[in-house]
Amino acid sequence: MSAHVLPAPRAQSAPRLLSVLGAFGVAPFWLPALAGLAWPSSQPIAIAALSAYAAVILSFLAGARMGMTLMAVRPSSATLCLSMAPPIVAWVLAFAPIAPPALRLILLALALLAHAVWDARARSAPQGYGRLRWRLTLGALSGLLAGAAVLHG
Repeated sequence: MSAHVLPAPRAQSAPRLLSVLGAFGVAPFWLPALAGLAWPSSQPIAIAALSAYAAVILSFLAGARMGMTLMAVRPSSATLCLSMAPPIVAWVLAFAPIAPPALRLILLALALLAHAVWDARARSAPQGYGRLRWRLTLGALSGLLAGAAVLHG
């Protein structure tokens, strides 16, 4: 079943603004690892902060996917239902007793990667979304993996 998408208004400043906002959104994936290196006693809170932020972003991405799907003339019920899975997975990964702490960050990175692969198949994504999404995902993944490498909680 092909999804027909309603035409979206084009704003000339949107791509640049989205890149800037995206960079600000990636920074919290790196700040906990840097804080943990600078202040080793902060590592447990840095792991918790990084895990919580990754969970929030997974939920945000699921909402964005749901929003893109709703823009279709005939929204896919399957995609709408599947959009509920990432927040639940994120919640479980953020709060389940997972040891060692680095494993939690690696699992959250894999969840972000899986969501990016799923989003890459979205027919309803706006022009340029895929490139921006992959750049931001790589920043987030590298921050989570850096956190897994340096934060030992």
